[in-house]
Amino acid sequence: SPLRQAGTGCPRPCVALNLPTVKDLTWPGWPWLAALFAYMVALQRQGLMRTALEVCKLLLAMVLPRDPLHLLVHADILCLRAQQYELLQQLSLKLLQQHGGGGAAGFF
Repeated sequence: SPLRQAGTGCPRPCVALNLPTVKDLTWPGWPWLAALFAYMVALQRQGLMRTALEVCKLLLAMVLPRDPLHLLVHADILCLRAQQYELLQQLSLKLLQQHGGGGAAGFF
């Protein structure tokens, strides 16, 4: 199964994708991940930015800290188009804290 349990003691199911360490085209999670990504892009093309942003957040929660689909770029664009500026700021600050942005924190 491409899914793994992400946390213990959660009130709801907490799962994450068990991503391969190298680009393995036979990994069983690629079609599932590609379908959600295509759904997000289709929602964006229809002008449903807020819904596309929610799908993007779901995908980000499953694949971070790795980002094989470059979802962070889509999250930025979707936050701006959906006028979710506070979410964009929270996302960037949280990622800076988690991934060694100690020196960059003074930049903001």
